[in-house]
Amino acid sequence: ELFNEVAMKHFLLQNKLSEQSNKIMFVDSEAIITQYYHSVYFGYKSKFIEGIIDLQQFDLYLFLEPDVEWVGDGIRFLQNDRNFENDKLKLMLDKRNIKYVTISGNYTDRLKQAKKIVNKQILKKEGE
Repeated sequence: ELFNEVAMKHFLLQNKLSEQSNKIMFVDSEAIITQYYHSVYFGYKSKFIEGIIDLQQFDLYLFLEPDVEWVGDGIRFLQNDRNFENDKLKLMLDKRNIKYVTISGNYTDRLKQAKKIVNKQILKKEGE
């Protein structure tokens, strides 16, 4: 199935690139997001993708709130209620006890918040 293949390719690529990264690697889409879209399109969760989620390990999740105008990318479709869908994603993280930091505001504010959070994370890792 396509979603399983996407999740596996993302996972393998992330592992390969993490070996080459210097302190930090940003990942835009990982298995939880793939699982979310799988459940949106097919109405159920993939056991295969669940297994990949169990293998993932990220130090930090930045969760972008849907408070800026939605811009289509030609692949994903606009949800009727972005806040409802946003809450579903948060619930998926909460059920797995994955801590995340929310970011909101205009694009400039989001960038400032992200920089501050990431810098704090880097200092934390260096102090360990």
